[in-house]
Amino acid sequence: MNISPMKKIVGFGCLILSMVLYLIIFLLPFIDTDTETKVAVGGGLYVASYAVMFVGGAVLGREIMDEMKKRWKSWFRRNPKPDPESDRED
Repeated sequence: MNISPMKKIVGFGCLILSMVLYLIIFLLPFIDTDTETKVAVGGGLYVASYAVMFVGGAVLGREIMDEMKKRWKSWFRRNPKPDPESDRED
């Protein structure tokens, strides 16, 4: 997993830019313009966000993306609660 520092900067920069583009979509309802323009800009931002995200993922490589995905999933993993019935001895 040896990646050059410049590739890391470009890759993570693309991922951050992707997130910013996606979050801008939620500001569109507050802009004073007609609905058609908002929908067109929102669709364009959505497509651009995904395109930039995939470019960032391609630059970083599969190993780093898999590691990021594993860490992301670990934040939302629930610990299974023990079954109270299994603790009883009959």
